Amino acid sequence: MVVRIGPVNVHVPLVPVTGGFSNPTDTLLTVPVPADVEPGRVEVQVVTAAGVETNACVVDVTD
Repeated sequence: MVVRIGPVNVHVPLVPVTGGFSNPTDTLLTVPVPADVEPGRVEVQVVTAAGVETNACVVDVTD
């Protein structure tokens, strides 16, 4: 699974726990924001392993 932050693709760290994962969950997805993502408004999308992309959501990245 990948999160696309503007032009940068960030792999989602899978954190296994008994019975599933603590990241991602059904309601929360945590990814590190790499240094090459510039501050400002960017589009964020989730891309599944099957290549399905979510609708883009605009967020503000701050320092």
